[in-house]
Amino acid sequence: MINSDKRTTKPICQLQGLVQDSWLKDYAIKSKKVKGFDDSQINTAKKSLDRAFRTIYRAVAFDIDGTLTNHGKVNIRPEMITIISDLIKKGVHIILVTGRGRTSTFEVANQIRKGIDLSSWYFRRLRCVTHNGLLVMSTPSSDPKNFLGEIQFIAKPIPNINNLYEDISKIGSLMQIGKEFKVTKEPSSEPHSIRIVFPNSVSVDNIESHISKILPKYSRNDIKLTQTHGTYGVKRSIDISTTTKKRALKEVAIQLGIKIDQILRIGDQGKIGGNDYDLLNNYCGFSVDEISSNPDTCHPVFENDFSKRLTGAEATERLLSQVMLFPPLSLEPPPIERRIKDLYAFERIAVIRAREEYNKTLKGMRDLLQKHFSIPLKKLPGANEPVA
Repeated sequence: MINSDKRTTKPICQLQGLVQDSWLKDYAIKSKKVKGFDDSQINTAKKSLDRAFRTIYRAVAFDIDGTLTNHGKVNIRPEMITIISDLIKKGVHIILVTGRGRTSTFEVANQIRKGIDLSSWYFRRLRCVTHNGLLVMSTPSSDPKNFLGEIQFIAKPIPNINNLYEDISKIGSLMQIGKEFKVTKEPSSEPHSIRIVFPNSVSVDNIESHISKILPKYSRNDIKLTQTHGTYGVKRSIDISTTTKKRALKEVAIQLGIKIDQILRIGDQGKIGGNDYDLLNNYCGFSVDEISSNPDTCHPVFENDFSKRLTGAEATERLLSQVMLFPPLSLEPPPIERRIKDLYAFERIAVIRAREEYNKTLKGMRDLLQKHFSIPLKKLPGANEPVA
C-alpha cells in the first residue's frame, strides 16, 4: 500500500484483509450512475471491480496529461512526484504511457528524477512509452547514469508515410481551417506516425470522417492503421499509427518479466476513440476523467465513502491508496516464440563473433609463421580460407 500524506495506508475495501462485498456493490452502483449501463450489468461491474481490487499489481502505467497533472497544465503535481518516488523505492515499476513526444516526456521524467533523492540505479524501474505507443525509453542496466538513454521502437513505420502525410494535409483546406490545422510526421528524426493538431473548437468527428476515407488505401494485410484522439492543453489531436498504448504495454510487460494484468493502468481519456481507450479497456484500467460505458472496464474513481467522483491527479492519488502494489518477486518467462526469436538473434551474434575471433587468430598465426620460419603463404594452415 502507498502511504500518501497522513491518510491510512489501508483503504476501506481492504480492511481485515478482505474486499468487502457491500463496498464493491456500492462501487458498482455508483459506476452505473456515471457510466449509464443497465441495472442488469451491475453484477458484471461488481465482479470486475472485485478482480481489480484483489489483484496485487507489480507495476503502474500512468498517462501524464490530466492524470499526473492538473487539467491544462504541463508539470506533474508535487504530491504525485512524492507518490511515484515511494513506488520506485519500494521496487514497483513505473511506466509513463503518453501521447507526448520524446523531448516532452523526458522533461516530465526528469522532473520526477530531480524531485526525489535517489541514486541512478533506482530509475531503471522507470520506463516511458511515447507517441501513444511508438517507442519505449528506458535506462540501461549497464549504464544507469544514461537516464532514459535506451530507445526501442515498438511500432512499424506507416507504409508510404510521405504520401499519407500529403493526403492528410489537404483536409485542412477542405474544412477551411487553414493554418489552425497542423500535420506532422512523428518522431521528426525517424517518422513512424502522423499527428494532427487543431483547436478545441474544430469537430473531431468531421476530421476523423475525412481520415477514414483516406486510410484504407494505406493499410496492408500485415499492418493495420489506427487513429486515436486526445487533448493536450487547449489543443485537440489525432494520431495515425500502426500501434496503440496497449500493444506497447504488452512489450514492456515482457521486458519486465511480469504479466500484463499485473500492471495497474490509469489514464484520463478512456471513452471510445480516446487515446487511453485501448489501454484502459481492461478490468485493471481506471479513468480519472472520460470513461467508456463498458461495465467491466475503465472504472471511475470515487472517494472511499462514494460521496463524490474524483478526477485528475486527485483521483490518481486516491486510487493508489486503494489498491495493492508490491514489487515483482519473480520473473514471468516471455512467450516461447519470443524466447526462440531471442535465441536465434543471440546465435547470429555468437557466430559472427566466433568467426571474427577465428580469423583474428588465423591471421596472427600466419604472420608469426611467415616472420620466423619464412613459410610460403600457400603452405600455411588455412591458406585457402579467407581472412575477414
